[in-house]
This record gives sequence, C-alpha cells and structure tokens, in this order.
Amino acid sequence: MRLLPPSLQPSASRGMVLLALAVAYFAAGTGLVAFGDLGTGRSLTFLCLPPLAWAAFRFFRVRLPSVPQPPEVPAPDAPAAGVGRGRLLLIEDNADARESLSLALELSGYTVTSAEDGPRGVDSALRSRPDVALVDIGLPGFDGYEVARRIRAGLAGADMLLVALTGYGQARDRDRAAEAGFDLHVVKPVEPDRLVALLSAAPRGRDGGA
Repeated sequence: MRLLPPSLQPSASRGMVLLALAVAYFAAGTGLVAFGDLGTGRSLTFLCLPPLAWAAFRFFRVRLPSVPQPPEVPAPDAPAAGVGRGRLLLIEDNADARESLSLALELSGYTVTSAEDGPRGVDSALRSRPDVALVDIGLPGFDGYEVARRIRAGLAGADMLLVALTGYGQARDRDRAAEAGFDLHVVKPVEPDRLVALLSAAPRGRDGGA
C-alpha cells in the first residue's frame, strides 16, 4: 500500500490514469487492485495484491469449533385449549389477593368469578352455581361461616365444593368450618399448585358425592 506524497498527489484526471494502469498491470497477472478516495482532489490509496497473495487470501479459511446445542426442555403440562377444570367462585375482600389468586387459578384451567363480601358472594353462588367456592372467613357484610351456611341452605349449594380460606389453623377452627358446611379448611397463604391439587382430590358436597 502506498500513499503518494503531497508533491505528487494526483488530480482527478491523473488519478484515473494511474488507476487504469494499475488495473491493466495486475489484471494481466490475475492479481487484485483496490483503491479508496481520501477526499476529492486530495489523494488516492491503492491496495495491490499480486497473484500469489490474492490466491492465498481467497482460499484462506478459519474453522471454528462446533458448539453443541443444549437439550430441549419440554414445556410443563397445561390444560388443553377449551378444556377447563370447572367454574370457581372466589369470595375475598382483599383486592390484591383476589386478583392474584384469580389469575393463578385461571392459568390452572378454572373459569373464575369473584365477589368482595359475604352478601355478594352468597348471591353469586346461588345464582351462578359454580363447581367450587373459595371463601375467605374474614369478610365484610357477614363472615365466611355464614356464607357457607346460606349456600348449603339453598338447593344450588348441595353439591358445591366449599373451601374455607383462613389464617387460623387450630383444630377448633377446622371444626367450626366443618360445622358451617365447608368441605375443606385451607390455611393462608397457600401455593396455587397445592390449592389446585387439594381441589382436584376433594369430594363434592356434604354427602361426599361427586
């Protein structure tokens, strides 16, 4: 590579002549000529590779080591599209807990509706007749025990799976939930996967029917 000194920097016309000569010379020997303009009227740069150098350049290859692909990890099983676990009513007065648990249950395949207090929960349960009702015990209006009693008193609540959600897990708390009509007594907080497993294994209704 040669850069012409300032005293011999070619004009545009001289540059074209020089370029033509260089191309003719190296083309005859199947060499390579490349050039670049450093600015109009300033100078030209010529890159001239003789035949042997160009041949080496053309056929030089780099072999990189192959990297094995990581094995594919199968996706976890999920309910098939259009196939659900059933209809579920969540009665919970805490908005954040209600929304997060509803989302987790929907992702597990349930069709979820919700209510934020005792009276609305009972009305929704007797009107829509869900397969499962998750009932928080500490509700405004009236508590979860009264919700369970009123649901069981209606014809729509005979075969409904009633699950008490509470922060109290003593034996007397479980007995009180069973007396009110609950099938399950679940202590909060509970992981959604464990809750779904409990719901799937539980019998339906007070007589243990499906």
